[in-house]
Amino acid sequence: MRDSWRDPELTFKINVSGSENILNAVLEQNLDSRMLFIGSSEEYAPSDIPLSEDMPLADNNPYSRSKIEQERLIDRYRNEHGLRIKYARSFNHIGIGQDDKFVIPSWCGKIAAIKAFGLQKTITVGNVRIIRDFSDVRDVVHAYRLLLEDDSDINTYNVGSGKGLELYKILEFIISISEIAVSIDVDESLIRPSDIPVSICDNSLIKHQLSWTPKYDIWDTIKQIFDYYLNGFRS
Repeated sequence: MRDSWRDPELTFKINVSGSENILNAVLEQNLDSRMLFIGSSEEYAPSDIPLSEDMPLADNNPYSRSKIEQERLIDRYRNEHGLRIKYARSFNHIGIGQDDKFVIPSWCGKIAAIKAFGLQKTITVGNVRIIRDFSDVRDVVHAYRLLLEDDSDINTYNVGSGKGLELYKILEFIISISEIAVSIDVDESLIRPSDIPVSICDNSLIKHQLSWTPKYDIWDTIKQIFDYYLNGFRS
């Protein structure tokens, strides 16, 4: 999402124009395809309560704006051409191999490096008081498969754990499993006024309609990511 502020035009091209190219290719080839497009929890208007599929959307930033427009495009192609398309409004998900521009692998990598190389025991962060919904990517991929297999007339599903975690608690946990003392330095310049304070998934629909439930404990996943970096630095 941070990249969307740097280049809103490219973000729009990838998410909207790129989706349109795929849809047109399916039509031109006359393919009888099931398709799944991935949206984002960023599409929702801010709310302190868990976000369900029928809650209002809002273009909070260039990324969410592009995803809302992508969803409108998909609705149009579905309605006008009868394409079989499911849409997932996905909340945050993590796993080994995720780019370290994302917050949890970034913190795991930095703290693992401090432990492995004896670096200065300080980590600089932005807003750690926001609350987000994190899932293990393996649970999310399972949800995507269920969406593709779904024959119902429900087109849009939330995908998320249904639990909110404050980023500060996650950072404290990573420091605790590192077994070293790390100071936290909050850099005010990294805090964006547009950051939504709370974003938690209401996953009732996918749980009831498709019998999906998360299997992986998010704290175990975070530890696996930390261990991945630490073992990599030590090898």
